[in-house]
Amino acid sequence: MRTPGITRAALTIIALGAAVAAVACSDSSSGPRSQPARVELTVPPHFTVPGDQIEGRVFYLRTAAAGGATEQVSLGTGSVTLSDGSQQLTVPVELRDCLRDSRRVTGGATCVVSVALTLRGTGGTALASDTVRQIGLAPNDAYRVSRPVRLERPNGVPVTTFAEPTGDTLTFGVANRPRALDVRALVAGVKRDTVVLTLRFSGPVAPGSLGAATSVFGYIEIDADENAATGARPLMNQYGGTADLGIEYAINLDDFDEVSAFFFSAVPSVAADIPAAFGGDSVVVHLPISLIGDGNFAFGGVLGTLDRATDLFPNSGRNIVHLPTLATTSALTAAPGTPGPFGALPSLRARAAIAAYAARGGRGWEH
Repeated sequence: MRTPGITRAALTIIALGAAVAAVACSDSSSGPRSQPARVELTVPPHFTVPGDQIEGRVFYLRTAAAGGATEQVSLGTGSVTLSDGSQQLTVPVELRDCLRDSRRVTGGATCVVSVALTLRGTGGTALASDTVRQIGLAPNDAYRVSRPVRLERPNGVPVTTFAEPTGDTLTFGVANRPRALDVRALVAGVKRDTVVLTLRFSGPVAPGSLGAATSVFGYIEIDADENAATGARPLMNQYGGTADLGIEYAINLDDFDEVSAFFFSAVPSVAADIPAAFGGDSVVVHLPISLIGDGNFAFGGVLGTLDRATDLFPNSGRNIVHLPTLATTSALTAAPGTPGPFGALPSLRARAAIAAYAARGGRGWEH
């Protein structure tokens, strides 16, 4: 289990123009000369992981001719690798071409530029982007952008990672059955007011609505108060598990639309569709903190294919998640059992899912 440093803030951007000689705005035969300006980004800690990188590119828009196409012209680039503390990204900017075009088109001596920002993970993958537009840069200017810029990992920042043994799948009637789904790792993360649970498998998976051999079915079971003496007995224990959990809530992964999972309380009072994604070797579930209380909880679960349960997590005991203080402020919490932002859903689907779970038979799997 690992817990990298997690913090949160916005980006504050300061655009500084350096002194530019008077000839910078002229079109002399020798060409205009200018000292470079720069754009500086103060990068306080926020929803990133140490080792992530923020890239900045300053550009302006140039129109080739009247009615012609508009193109982006880069004026400078820079990057910074993030750690747990504040850092500064400096992008050197050469204003010469922009000042020349500005004088030609408008007669002015100010460049209107934009800053394109990209957040990249430690492997170089682009995770998020944003653009700060309409910054006026002129010689000797100092410009502060008031709009905060947030660059966040789309699936939140990992808080806790749980390794799962592979090759430990259940063996109920395996003859002539689809291959077993085997959970190899679980990651609990946070993104603003949401817990992000990622289940990683030993092979590709698909949503249940596709009816594929790799479609994922089953439950994530949540012990909101971390007390095995309260709540329902874990369903996963019906399949050989020895989880030390008392279940207040469960998430049913038998999806109907490929983009959601179904959250409900073990004692029927709350039901909600919550965002989920199925693809590659992972299932990612976004659970609003307000649905479970304060974001501190224990969990386990049982997953499988359409016809049978194939894996438990963990095989015994429980997984515990304690989110950083930043994600559990009073503005984001609610009493357990209080309907969250999706409201109560007294639908046939809700009643059927809750009844199946309450009947302790899960979804009709062998056990």
